[in-house]
Amino acid sequence: AEHANNLKSDFLANMSHELRTPLHSILSFASLGYKRGETVPVKRLVGYFDKIHSSGQTLLSLVNDLLDLVKLESGRQQLERTEFDLARAAKEVADEFDAMAEAKSVGLEVRFSDRAVGVCGDRERLKQVVRNLVSNAVKYSPEGGSIDVRVHIVARQILVAVSDQGVGVSDDDKEAVFDKFVQSAKHKSQAGGTGLGLAISREIVLLHEGRIWVDDAPGGGACFCFSLPVREPGTDSIEQSA
Repeated sequence: AEHANNLKSDFLANMSHELRTPLHSILSFASLGYKRGETVPVKRLVGYFDKIHSSGQTLLSLVNDLLDLVKLESGRQQLERTEFDLARAAKEVADEFDAMAEAKSVGLEVRFSDRAVGVCGDRERLKQVVRNLVSNAVKYSPEGGSIDVRVHIVARQILVAVSDQGVGVSDDDKEAVFDKFVQSAKHKSQAGGTGLGLAISREIVLLHEGRIWVDDAPGGGACFCFSLPVREPGTDSIEQSA
């Protein structure tokens, strides 16, 4: 009970900090605009509005993540299950990050077999998991690095693996990194993110009877993986691995 209470206190402290930061920025720049609106150059005033908009987007993203996490953890999130090709969906997600990766001179490659990797699940939610993993990989990749996204079937499990060449995740953090508001100690110096993406990803994967974890990538960096049971074409049930 004491451990649970400490976790709750840590969560509330972190949440308060994450909410306060963008809200403070919004109020500060709104106040500056109110006081100096009639005297500052238009260009600077536009800059104030840009900061307000950016902080508002950050705040909205955090609130949406919190609402998603609450629904997922409480079991109130309804999955819209359909049959689809997870490999093709992963490619669509990776394509979203082409410009971001190019800006850092980071190579982004998606590899999968010609065979359709069929899954019965919530397409948008599973794409959200891939999006979180690829986003983190791009964020923490060094200039000129590379990211490898693989989708294939191993032992009657669909495996999605996203490898980067960043600083990696320490052994001590490999479980904790999926907790709320937690970032690997190696990543704390690289500010950004709310620390909720991996927690949300874990809940989504668990709802799909899968599992998610992180390993060391060959040659350095991190390899975030998740696996799901295969759904064989023409069947009404998914196959569980032995």
